[in-house]
Amino acid sequence: MNGLYDSQNNQKTEGVLSSELFDDRYIVYRRDRSTSGFHSDKIGGGVLVAVDKRLNSRRHKNFESKCEDLWVSIDIISCDKKKDRLLICAVYLPPPVKTEILDHFIHNSNQVLDNIKFKLILGDFNQSSIVWNEGTLVAHRSGTVLCDMLLDFIDLHGLRQFNNIQNHKSKILDLVLSNVSVVGFSSGDNVLSVVDSLHPPLEFVISIGCSRAVIKNQVRQSFFKADYDKINQELVRVDWCGELRGDLTVDEMLDIFYGKIYELIRRFVPSRKVSNRKYPAWFTKDLITLQREKYRYHVKVKKFGNPRDILSFQLLRDRCLRLQSYCYNNYIEKLESSLKQNPKLLWSHLKSKRLDIHSYPSYGGVGTNNFLTCAFSKREILKALEHLDPFKGAGSDKLPSIFISKCAGPLSCPLEIIYNASLRSGVFPSRWKNARVVPIYKSGDKMLVSNYRPISILPTLGKVLEKLLCGPLTWHLKHHMSSDQHGFLPKRSTCTNLVSFADELAVSVDSGSPVDVVYTDFSKAFDLVSHPILLDKLSRLGIGNNILKWFSSYLEGRSANVVLNGFTSNPYLTPTGVPQGSHLGPILFNIFINDIPNNIRHSHCHLFADDLKISRCVKSRRDSLFLQEDLDGLASWCNKNRMTLNVNKCSVIRFSRHRLRKDCDDYEYRINNAPLKRVETIRDLGITLDRCLRFDTHFNAISAKALRMLGFILRNTREFKQSDTIILLYNALVRSSLEYCSVVWNPGYRVHIDRIERIQRKFLRILAYRQNVGYLRDYRSRLEHFKITSLEDRRRMHDLVFLYKLINGVLDCPQLLNKLDIYVPTRIPRHGKYKPFAVKRSYTNLGSNSPINRLVREYNKLATSTLEIDIFSDKLTKFKKVIKINDSNDVV
Repeated sequence: MNGLYDSQNNQKTEGVLSSELFDDRYIVYRRDRSTSGFHSDKIGGGVLVAVDKRLNSRRHKNFESKCEDLWVSIDIISCDKKKDRLLICAVYLPPPVKTEILDHFIHNSNQVLDNIKFKLILGDFNQSSIVWNEGTLVAHRSGTVLCDMLLDFIDLHGLRQFNNIQNHKSKILDLVLSNVSVVGFSSGDNVLSVVDSLHPPLEFVISIGCSRAVIKNQVRQSFFKADYDKINQELVRVDWCGELRGDLTVDEMLDIFYGKIYELIRRFVPSRKVSNRKYPAWFTKDLITLQREKYRYHVKVKKFGNPRDILSFQLLRDRCLRLQSYCYNNYIEKLESSLKQNPKLLWSHLKSKRLDIHSYPSYGGVGTNNFLTCAFSKREILKALEHLDPFKGAGSDKLPSIFISKCAGPLSCPLEIIYNASLRSGVFPSRWKNARVVPIYKSGDKMLVSNYRPISILPTLGKVLEKLLCGPLTWHLKHHMSSDQHGFLPKRSTCTNLVSFADELAVSVDSGSPVDVVYTDFSKAFDLVSHPILLDKLSRLGIGNNILKWFSSYLEGRSANVVLNGFTSNPYLTPTGVPQGSHLGPILFNIFINDIPNNIRHSHCHLFADDLKISRCVKSRRDSLFLQEDLDGLASWCNKNRMTLNVNKCSVIRFSRHRLRKDCDDYEYRINNAPLKRVETIRDLGITLDRCLRFDTHFNAISAKALRMLGFILRNTREFKQSDTIILLYNALVRSSLEYCSVVWNPGYRVHIDRIERIQRKFLRILAYRQNVGYLRDYRSRLEHFKITSLEDRRRMHDLVFLYKLINGVLDCPQLLNKLDIYVPTRIPRHGKYKPFAVKRSYTNLGSNSPINRLVREYNKLATSTLEIDIFSDKLTKFKKVIKINDSNDVV
């Protein structure tokens, strides 16, 4: 099969997700054909091994050859009670098998198998000339070189071939080679795909020892079934003012508070044992009982071969298949019918199909205003508690959001005392400084710890205090933050960052001035923030007294525990960095890097959190030297602030539509004396930019991504009956990727417009066929029938809405606002139709289609065609409505 992830080259490829074939009970190891040295030019194909998660398994990439072979080991306990492992190799040699290919596989396997005790090799070697005898399964040697090579390899390692099931041509192509006992061969009943007559499915049993489980059963509280009426009654009876006396420290107050809470949880929250799930979510109790009964007869048939048992097994198997189909169809109907009442059910189902299944690796200026005091009322705290997401999990204090929101009224009284005592004393409670860290896979080799992102889960009550503090802190820092920073700030986003940057590039390149842009990468930026330096910068911004002391307590003495498969590691300290997963962490990081633009004097910089790019028009070598001077300034800032730049991930790209003199092109930019690599394309906040700003590479990327996701949706919604459900999935997973930041790259050429629109055309054509409205052969008629807007019209709407938000202050981007020129006519015409914005002169299509020019030109066209719209006074809802009416009139 063709896979989605190339685990050798760490690249994405088109294909089917492993989670579409197996649910989350299995760890799936796969090697797609694209990773094979001999057959990398062929499309599709590969080998796959799925292992129950209760078994401790591991993939061995160092064992793999240039052929299509996959090596996986499973930890076992052998018959002599010693720990060992079974090494499994899944291999496929596509025809025609050449001597050098088989010799390469055998030579590689010889090196692997020498020190392995238990071996199992499964696969198709495409040696149909070998005739295997019945019973002993000894092969007749045909005299061919390939046959002799394979049989010599089998004999050398003491292996036997156990498969005796022939295909429809009376041949045995799929070999089961092992040095352990393999018995009970039969043609499998449950298969993943259509049965190939040349390769019948196999089912067999290996008798070797006991496997070792690694997943822990847990006991959890069922907070959704708790008696919250009684809990609230008990909480109201507590004299919190007397319990939380003023002479106690914040930590002592919190200990008393949690003692009361945990006692109520023990009394009124039922507990349940969480065991490893053996069956999919759509299995009913009747189906599980029938499956177990079928398995008992299956064991009897294998052991005794009684004809009566065989008949009973066949009857049970047929009943299981019918009941499975019935249960699955009911489950799909439930997903669709509960879309409005419980949409989480559908998204959980799609998430289980979409997430790739894998194993975890083995771990071997001073402010003019003073921000001095702050206090929160009971009403503010109650409102924050009531708005918590009830489905969020618990932090290290084991209090989930559902418990806190259900008891928000009684809890607001003690929390008011604790929160205000914390701010007055300048002490953040120690209990709220511990984080539960869950590793989430990012990219690259799944067996390397460095390729996992640590996600921190903090105590909910501590995050509520942070959220309450975010409001006044953000207001205080509003006028101190750099206008070049677009990350983690209200009214700014990746879109404002990219639009201002793309417009700056388009204007410069249009005027004939190339632009050199250096993209930088900070190593573990959030984790390496120095606390003393951060506190000094907070002090310079006018934050002092107890609040500064509170921030010092908030940052210091933090710890974390890694949680994996029900197991928790020992706590470890985090002496640097801002707390990830918190509300205050992003704001504090912005404060820490807020002075970077002060060190870049000759160039422009654009920031989104720690993503920094530095640009300058380069007309001569002197401009390159100025840009290099700014890079030296950035390196000096890093040394001063104890931050590290990952030079290997930094790069430089020249945006231009012609070449300059050789001395300018060859200038080598450096950071800390390390040269930066030059690239032709760069991925910037999800948008792929090419040096000519044609966006061809981006169109290719989003089209390929959207088609892969469309294929995923169509494959997994075959049983869905309601078109609204499929359209919802399309809008969320496919259309969203085709519209992300379209204000930046909105195509101006019909060839690109049609290419993107073709994806939605394909979707509606298949949807019309499924809904038996295939007679709607025209694209416009399908759009009207399913009440969908064309992608071209939606991009136009996004452009005009972006301009509306920019003018009316919904977006905060001074750089873009300064580029808008209001056209004031000397005489206002009586009909009221005039162009309110001046379009700047451009020399090429690139300048004409720059974001700002395109936005004002589109609005001018709309303003001259209708009197019903006014971007300066209309509400957003009316503004959108007029655009839609105008679009429908254009279609007619």
